[in-house]
Amino acid sequence: MARSAAPSIQDRFLRNLDWNLLHTFHVIVQSGNLTRAAQKLGRKQPAVSLALRRLEGHLGAALCTRASNHFELTPEGMVVANACEELFQRVGGLPDRLANLPGEVIGHLRIAAITSITSPRYDRVIAAYHQRYPKVQIGVDIVPWADVTRRLTRQLADIGIGPARFLDADFEYSLLYAEPVQLYCGRPHPSFGKTAATPDEIADEGLIMTGGDEPDVISRYRLQYGLGRVVAGQSEHLDEAKRLTIQGVGLCFLPEAFVQVEVAQGLLWPVLREAERFTSDIHVISLPRERIQLPTRLLLDLLQEMQDD
Repeated sequence: MARSAAPSIQDRFLRNLDWNLLHTFHVIVQSGNLTRAAQKLGRKQPAVSLALRRLEGHLGAALCTRASNHFELTPEGMVVANACEELFQRVGGLPDRLANLPGEVIGHLRIAAITSITSPRYDRVIAAYHQRYPKVQIGVDIVPWADVTRRLTRQLADIGIGPARFLDADFEYSLLYAEPVQLYCGRPHPSFGKTAATPDEIADEGLIMTGGDEPDVISRYRLQYGLGRVVAGQSEHLDEAKRLTIQGVGLCFLPEAFVQVEVAQGLLWPVLREAERFTSDIHVISLPRERIQLPTRLLLDLLQEMQDD
């Protein structure tokens, strides 16, 4: 009976390799240091450093020189980095290649959005997207503003919708709409039916806070005039913040389009003068186009195609 051939060095290498180590090294190279790589991977820096040492041990070579303020690939590291780049480009392109086979586009589109988006353009885009690509499953998670980009970084979402307090080079931004915001009170509140001549008149009124989703323009305004010294309530979900406001619990900054029905019904009243209105920019946020899958690119293309008149 013939003996089976002993596995070659290459076979043993492929069998024993932890492919997650290559992915970690690829992110380290893209990030430029271990700290930023740990942030992108959602891991602690010691864990990323350990993964790098394990890969170096597996390959039998040092892949980089690193210090507190210095990171540089060795010649061996350059070889591995180039191989990882080619590998992950090929693997990352598989969904597009499969989706472009004859037939309909299939897959998933995961959206992470702040609460209560009021954009007719967004509604039209979602409707048109489903009509064109009915086999793509659309999932929407409502999350605080800070979690939008975090989910994109961890690849738990494909599209993010929310404000942008600063533009991160790791993402692409497209303005979805400018959202007017006003300060409102409910019918039971003493300020109902009155317009404050100056913010000082209402500085001692209890405010309903909307947590991390409060636009920066509102935060600056509050701090400038001392609004919010008295906190009457808090909710990061605007539906609940609106409910508290309608019941007269306190004043609350809310998007105008979000409460227009309640204003028309006489349940809410705009407290500030027209000149005190604010605008918060809401963006569509994504990873760079070369790193996203086909269903995501199709949505971005549709957003560009269906610009507001």
